[in-house]
Amino acid sequence: MHHTSKSMNSKLYKKVFPFTHHFYPLHKYTKSDGNYVKEFFNALSSKKSVKTENLLYIHIPFCLHHCLFCPFHATTNRNSEDMRKYTEAIVREMDMFSRFEYIKDMTINAIYFGGGSPSLMPIDEIKKIIDSIKKCFRITSDCEWSFEGEPITLANEELMHFLKEQNISRISYGIQTFNQELRDKLEIVAPLDDVQKCLELAKKYKFDDINVDMLYYLPGQTIEDLKTDMENINRLGFTSIDYYYLSYFGFPERVFKGMEDGSFPKRPSEYDRYCMHEYVTNSMIELGYNKVTENIFSKQNEPSEFYRLCWGGGYGEYSAETIAIGCSGRGYINGYSYANTTNPYKFIDEVMNNEIPIFKVSDRLDEEENRGIVFFPRFLKISKSKIIGTRYFDFFKKLIDDGLMVESDGYYCLTTKGTFYSPSITIDLFESKQVEISDIWLKEYESNYDNKTCR
Repeated sequence: MHHTSKSMNSKLYKKVFPFTHHFYPLHKYTKSDGNYVKEFFNALSSKKSVKTENLLYIHIPFCLHHCLFCPFHATTNRNSEDMRKYTEAIVREMDMFSRFEYIKDMTINAIYFGGGSPSLMPIDEIKKIIDSIKKCFRITSDCEWSFEGEPITLANEELMHFLKEQNISRISYGIQTFNQELRDKLEIVAPLDDVQKCLELAKKYKFDDINVDMLYYLPGQTIEDLKTDMENINRLGFTSIDYYYLSYFGFPERVFKGMEDGSFPKRPSEYDRYCMHEYVTNSMIELGYNKVTENIFSKQNEPSEFYRLCWGGGYGEYSAETIAIGCSGRGYINGYSYANTTNPYKFIDEVMNNEIPIFKVSDRLDEEENRGIVFFPRFLKISKSKIIGTRYFDFFKKLIDDGLMVESDGYYCLTTKGTFYSPSITIDLFESKQVEISDIWLKEYESNYDNKTCR
């Protein structure tokens, strides 16, 4: 394994918190838990009092194949009738949602088609969704439109031409690793030839941002494997790379048993994980990419609008809001996080029965600005002017003493070691009620081999 200093040692943290909270405040309450969902709907029925930047997220659950490690809600049971019904449902959901007074006052700055693999949808169905978006919502003239997919179906000239005609500016797809042996083990089915073809088509149609997902800390992965990945990234020249460490909670039980009996490659050690984190960070910067968030490297100086708005607005901002459409979509509106029904068929039934398909909602935070502080590690730095309350300054001093943070020109900035421990730092910034919810989730996670992200 690649040598590194013992700089991963921390006085504050013995290990990294095992998963990342993408939405905050955390969803806790279902329709049977008192008045919380009712309060959320009341908030939607009120006029919007403060102007915010806004994201529209559209979830498409259909996938070509379920990769072995994937923790997301997706279905491989797909046919044209399923897709037609699903399109009809999200078009109806958008129409219902857009009638709320609060939503009428929102202007959309960024739109993201995520999944699943939206590129599996027939072009006619995608067009119905885009037409409905334009009908239901007020959209800025410079709105960033992102479209996610997988290489087999994105390597289709008709689809890429159509997306460009629809003013999609950003294409994103998963590669994860260029090592074919690892791809086979993890059941990543897209041929690497299609990865290349996607890139060629995206360049031909001049999309503003060609983004790909990569992973490190894979079972059996080495620094030599990462070196090969870096060579391919350099050769292909993507605009931005989302480079995540692999979370293991998506694996089925048989994989963990295989790691125990030797029939499946073992996960790298925590020390190896730090070496990989350091290697990826340094290598991407050497290749000319800017580290613009905790996990994103870009030829630009800022992350995409999708990521910035999804996490509150960036650098300590907390007011940006997200409308989530589709099964298992997660949003944040008027102080509440919410989650849609996760099962696509149940979702369709609810919407076609004229129900808003809410699965869970959060409580409101005691201090709204806490959301911006909690999400600041994603953006690597926070302005001191955004910090209210002495408890944060006291905690930041501990981070500085531990080598996880430095002060710079009115900002607090995470170090490379700090970004490694970012999930743990994030939890320590939570309000106490939110920590209690997180602790419950942690117990669930640690008691199961196979724990999907059903939050």
